[in-house]
Amino acid sequence: MNKKQINDFLKKYIDDKDLTNKIRKIIISFIYRRLPRNFRPIQELLKDLTPKTILIDPAGSAFSGPSTFCGGALSGVIYDMFDLYGTEHGLGQIEAGNAKYNDKIDYDKLSPKIKGMVHAVGPSGGSKATFDAKLEKTVLAVGKAIYRKFKNEKDLEIRIPMISAGLFSISEYSGSPENLKAYFEMYMPMVFKYLCRPFASRGFTVKMGIWSREEIAGWKMYLGE
Repeated sequence: MNKKQINDFLKKYIDDKDLTNKIRKIIISFIYRRLPRNFRPIQELLKDLTPKTILIDPAGSAFSGPSTFCGGALSGVIYDMFDLYGTEHGLGQIEAGNAKYNDKIDYDKLSPKIKGMVHAVGPSGGSKATFDAKLEKTVLAVGKAIYRKFKNEKDLEIRIPMISAGLFSISEYSGSPENLKAYFEMYMPMVFKYLCRPFASRGFTVKMGIWSREEIAGWKMYLGE
């Protein structure tokens, strides 16, 4: 139910204007309550990184055979940003549906400084059932990697992109805002379940990058705006 549908319903069945406004606020707050308190959508994933940031790299080609940091899209931007592109990563292969914390990087030497980086290899294409299952496996692996490394720490932030979106997605989840809404309906419960809720008691914040016009439109549709 979006805001127009809420307004139309209230106008049809409730005459009391004050009561209508109260009910509208309750319904809209219920729609937004699906977002955990420690979750924040942001447009620029790599802006204002801090020494408390755990950055999730939507990895791919760099861990499918080559032993060096390489790739395009967001991964390429990340590797360029930290002067890692073309250097040896020494982590071996990471199969789709898996994630690995990078313990080879000297994080004190990175600029800008971050707390750590997790390379997450999500699915690329395939059937919807296989894609969904592998993506959930990937997000779970991210959560496990963060827990193993930072289980005794507090007040960190996790920066996660829309893994396996865009070029690496399937037709059901790409292109139109309607398809991206379907992606969020599938992806967000995974982010909430494996990242937001498990780390909430430690004061972790989860920030997810939503940057293109289509993604923002799909996100608003997902929220019911």
